Amino acid sequence: MNEETRSHFVAEIYSRRRFLQLATSTTIGGTLLAACGGSVPQPLKTAPVATTLPQAQIDASATASVGKTYFPGGALHVPDAYTAPPPAFQSVKWVPGSGKKVRAFEVFYATPSVPKSQNKYWQTLDKTLNVDWEVTQVVSDDYDTKGTVMLNSSSPAELMLIMDSDSVFRTAMQQGAFNDLTPFLSGDGLKEFPNLAHIAPSIWENSKYQGKIYGVPRSRAELGNVDSNNVLMYRKDWADKLGLGVPQNPDEFYKMMVTFSKSDPTGKGTKVWGFGGRAYFGNNAYLLALFGCPNNWRVESNGSFTYFIETDEFKQALDFERRLWAAGVYHPDAPIANNKQSKTGFESGKYATYLDGFGATLNEQRRTTAVDPKAEVRLLVPYNNKGKVARRLGSGYLFMTGIPTQATTDPERIKELLRILDYLTAPVFSVENNFLTYGIDGWDSQVGAKGQRQLTDKGRNEVGELIGLASAPPVLYYPEDPHYVIPLQDDVRKSVQGAIPDPSWGLSSVTADKLTSSLQKTLTSGFQRIVRGQDPLSAVADVVKQWQAQGGTKIKQELAESYSKVHGK
Repeated sequence: MNEETRSHFVAEIYSRRRFLQLATSTTIGGTLLAACGGSVPQPLKTAPVATTLPQAQIDASATASVGKTYFPGGALHVPDAYTAPPPAFQSVKWVPGSGKKVRAFEVFYATPSVPKSQNKYWQTLDKTLNVDWEVTQVVSDDYDTKGTVMLNSSSPAELMLIMDSDSVFRTAMQQGAFNDLTPFLSGDGLKEFPNLAHIAPSIWENSKYQGKIYGVPRSRAELGNVDSNNVLMYRKDWADKLGLGVPQNPDEFYKMMVTFSKSDPTGKGTKVWGFGGRAYFGNNAYLLALFGCPNNWRVESNGSFTYFIETDEFKQALDFERRLWAAGVYHPDAPIANNKQSKTGFESGKYATYLDGFGATLNEQRRTTAVDPKAEVRLLVPYNNKGKVARRLGSGYLFMTGIPTQATTDPERIKELLRILDYLTAPVFSVENNFLTYGIDGWDSQVGAKGQRQLTDKGRNEVGELIGLASAPPVLYYPEDPHYVIPLQDDVRKSVQGAIPDPSWGLSSVTADKLTSSLQKTLTSGFQRIVRGQDPLSAVADVVKQWQAQGGTKIKQELAESYSKVHGK
């Protein structure tokens, strides 16, 4: 998993009531009811009672902390924030596994975990889950290829990370390679997995494929996923220093970018650009929102689909980008910068704003303050006094974990595997999540000078990316500067007001699966030339026609057909 995958430092929707529900979650009875028929359910073993405060004290603490150390979001899509951790609580009441081997297949981004024979944490994980956890970890660049091989093997993994943004896995789902988990994970069936039940209903809905649940989503904030570019981060400390407030319209944003680029907010005589990192020419989420563009797609009254590049709003946004480029506010590397360069350039103070997913926000605050202790990284909320703003929602998850049909179709085995995922989804501040995140206390982690529990080098090697198949619904918590999360929570609250989803989530387009990558290159090349002044604005029509002719029109038709099938419209 990457640095954001199991982070405590992202956001989710919990109210005070929600927190109390988390603390008191339990399964139904001592056995789980069969969701799809099959063999008779076997009684579950009661999990060892964790050493925590009595439940009444946990509940009382949650109530007393509201507005002091616990700040409920209070509205849909708005994260809860904590300035201090609440008392730990036990979220899993039953031992998940039956003692059998469980084969897992997942991606890793850094270093694989130490082998089980040398890994005390892994051995303890086996005992805790009551399984023989056998995991294959594959580097992200090879995941599509090796994932295809795994799915077609005679003995595939039983739990497999599905990168559903990739055509390989969407095709596999279409072809029945993964179990339909809808009967297990919807309605009363979901109640049997209390931690999974606390994944936001909107995230379950967004992660469906053609109306069915094929995997357990790894929850993220619904403002943009880790790998998306839905939010514009900016140096608020620099803006304050230069007397710049939050822009209320495109002209004020233009003024902010020019002021950043022509001033010296560092006070060190260092050149700063207004905007840096990946430029996302023609797909700058902030500018698209500012001019009222759809969130990728718009469904017309007749059921047809319109891509955002086909709208008048997009032309206005692209023309504004031309104006910004001509003003010299883009860092010279913006046309070619990758994700890592985007982050390090921002952190080192080369530019004042850059696009990323919301899940990266608090890590950027941490790294930027390591360079400049006075730095304050915030979200720049898009405004337009002409009422054109169309703020974008994110899907709320990054990949999901499914159960290949080639591995098992037995309902009781499926439920056992889902109980394991339920444990791996244990909420932040639970005793289970503390174990999953920090390993064995005193062995993998230790309490630092400020009372914060942290992984040691041993822990980073042992825990590593061993359990990246699931993640807790995240919360806003930043122990380095606890009260920083309060204004950030307000940024999110403003950002999601009136925000719109992408209507294509969960729909099927065979043509898009085949051609999206090549079509995107065509669009990026064409729009970059327009923004940089190499082609006139009128060339937008030619780029759009090229996209339509090379497959765009077919994609629109297929999405409309899928939408009608899924939504009955």
